[in-house]
Amino acid sequence: MIRTLFTAVVALMAWTLQAQETGMLTDRGRHREANEDHCDTFVAGTGRVCVVCDGVGGAVGGSLASGVAVETFRDWFARNEVGPGVGDIEAGLSDAMRAADEAIARRIAADSTLRGMATTCLLAFIRSDTLWYSHAGDCRLYAFSGGRPVQLTEDDSYMDILIAEGEITPREARRYPLRRAIVNALGVEEMVPHFSGSGYPLRDGELLVMCSDGLYEELSAARMKRILRRGRNDSCDRIARTLVEKANEAGGGDNISVIVIRK
Repeated sequence: MIRTLFTAVVALMAWTLQAQETGMLTDRGRHREANEDHCDTFVAGTGRVCVVCDGVGGAVGGSLASGVAVETFRDWFARNEVGPGVGDIEAGLSDAMRAADEAIARRIAADSTLRGMATTCLLAFIRSDTLWYSHAGDCRLYAFSGGRPVQLTEDDSYMDILIAEGEITPREARRYPLRRAIVNALGVEEMVPHFSGSGYPLRDGELLVMCSDGLYEELSAARMKRILRRGRNDSCDRIARTLVEKANEAGGGDNISVIVIRK
């Protein structure tokens, strides 16, 4: 009886994890000498973790910061089981983000030449067809269904603060010289991890895109939607590859990282 129950639970967990398809790609872009982005997706207990990190602080420091963050997430989720409640998930994502932040801080403390390195981060946890996320910086999460694209995250950028305070308009922000200056990231003093709240329910046929700014700086959400519509029968890996290819064709001015999620 116990063995039968255990087998059924394992089968249910496997089915739940297979109910989502993911595709991932990171690319140097056309004008950068190195790729400072890191992204990853992996199984964690009864859930799946997806993460996109965009390093800042120079080619060496930026790549190290984003790499340390992704490595720390893998280690944290391997050692910690995320509980079933929303509060458990919020605490888990927050603790994982702080663990990565502290790991970067330790690297900086051990080597003064790395001072100033940090990484923006978007961390997602999927369980039972619901996605929760935490972020710091300007990596974005988009949802694409039958209607207009929805940007689920808000950028932690100096420009967005000025827009919120009425100092500049969204139109002026397109040409603002500090438009990509960030005010929150892993490795930045007093980093604040934002949490999604009650979670985002994954819907049949809907695509979610996690990405660094190298994608959305080249492709608007409307153009992404057209690309996704044309490739709706493609695998998530193929969709991610197409998005990166189109971003490079549009300019490829920065590193590009994409994770595509489909129920």
